[in-house]
Amino acid sequence: MEVTQVKRLNDQTTVIWTTPNGQHLEYHELVNCPDVPEQGFREQMLLVEAGLVAKTGFGEKFGKGFTLTGISMTRNAAGRRQFTPSAKVNFGWGETGSALSLLLEPDAENKRTTGANVLTERELTQIETLFKLGAKYAAGERHQAKLELDKAG
Repeated sequence: MEVTQVKRLNDQTTVIWTTPNGQHLEYHELVNCPDVPEQGFREQMLLVEAGLVAKTGFGEKFGKGFTLTGISMTRNAAGRRQFTPSAKVNFGWGETGSALSLLLEPDAENKRTTGANVLTERELTQIETLFKLGAKYAAGERHQAKLELDKAG
């Protein structure tokens, strides 16, 4: 199982993942689930958000108007993971949805690869942890909003 997107927007959570099946991938999704995530999931979203705010360098005022809503992962032609965060941002005239710049995982072969869009090992670990918690959420580790109970009567 490889999670490719975790999103939390309007109190609903979406997790998209793939699983290998022979020579192809199967795509799975849990979309707009109203069940409340476990506390660890929500805390990890805040950690990733804080890391992204720090990475932008726009300062504290920008950070107060920035809310991470999700992060997607794709792979480039060389198989290197690249992440695209999405957020609600208030630039002073109200909130707007926005995708942030593409972020790359550190190059496994060249440890000295740096750049504004290359994640540090710590930032990558925070995103990987969020994706692991997203996989657990998709598997049912969440507060069930409404359970279909057998109404025997």
